[in-house]
Amino acid sequence: MTKESLRRQLLERRRLLDSGYKTAASEQICLKCSRLAAFENSENILLYSPLANEVDTGGLFLAARAAGKRVYYPRCEPGSKLSFYRVEDPGKMPVGAHGIREPSGGERLYSFENTLVIVPGVAADRELYRLGYGGGYYDRFLPSAVGAVSVGLFFSETVVAALPHGRYDVRLDCIVTEKEILTDL
Repeated sequence: MTKESLRRQLLERRRLLDSGYKTAASEQICLKCSRLAAFENSENILLYSPLANEVDTGGLFLAARAAGKRVYYPRCEPGSKLSFYRVEDPGKMPVGAHGIREPSGGERLYSFENTLVIVPGVAADRELYRLGYGGGYYDRFLPSAVGAVSVGLFFSETVVAALPHGRYDVRLDCIVTEKEILTDL
């Protein structure tokens, strides 16, 4: 099965999940993530603005702020690149590229030491690979984020045994679902 056909199938699987389930599962996932040593030891937390049916990161934003951490969100730049800017209120971010809320400015993060990167995606596998949306933004960004720990947040129904991956696909350090934590940390 090609990545594109698998992406369509898994997006549909995620879309069909009950909204109440997604809300409760998102809360569980954020709670589990906030208890990871990688979260506790990080000074900076890089979050994403969730698209429809993605794990909602709002609980993680609140946990990070309560713990005194700096929180950054991505902005899509030319060349399918991401830059991250500090955000105090994600609800005030304007809608940017691809219909995703993103910061319009502010303090940009250049060094990723002591940073936890929360990575979005369509699905993940038990080998810690993720299937993104096909743009390659995070697969381009993660190799340059030296010193950062990458964590993908997924509903358990979108974690499969194995996904096809190529040489440019980046393996995550950890995957958190409402039911389990898969990690190499």
